[in-house]
Amino acid sequence: FTDRPDAAFFGLGQIVLPQGQRREALALGLGRLVVAGETILFDRWWPAPTVDAPRFDNYRWLATMVNRDCRLEISIDGGNPRLVPWLELDDLLPGGGSRLLRVTPFAAFRLRLFRRGRAEPLHDLRSPGGLLMMAVPGAIADASA
Repeated sequence: FTDRPDAAFFGLGQIVLPQGQRREALALGLGRLVVAGETILFDRWWPAPTVDAPRFDNYRWLATMVNRDCRLEISIDGGNPRLVPWLELDDLLPGGGSRLLRVTPFAAFRLRLFRRGRAEPLHDLRSPGGLLMMAVPGAIADASA
C-alpha cells in the first residue's frame, strides 16, 4: 500500500448459485489484513457482496467483509481494459468444462477498516497496483483463443 508498506491484504470470495430447494445465492468469503503489526481475519461478507461483477463490467469490484469486531470496505478498480493490460485465462473445471478468468496486476485498491458500529475508519489504505483475479460469472472461456 502506498503509505503503508508494512500492510498486506488477501481476499477470496465465491458466490454459489441456488440449486434444488435453496432460493438465494450463498456468498462465501474470507480475508486477511495485516496492518500496524496486527493480523485481522475476516470470515464473511456483510451481508453479501455489495455489487456483483456483471453490474460493473467485470472490471470493478466492491464488497464489505466482517468479523466479530471489524468491518472492511473493499473497493477495487481494474481499470479500463482498453488502457490497462488484462489477461484472460481458460480455467479448466473438475468434471469437465471451463470458465473464464480475468487477471490484472494493475488494479487500484482502497481498503477502509472500521470497528463494528463506528463511522470513523481505523485505517484507510490505498494501492495503485495490486493483483486482481476474477472468475467472470456465467462466462465460458473462448475455445478459439
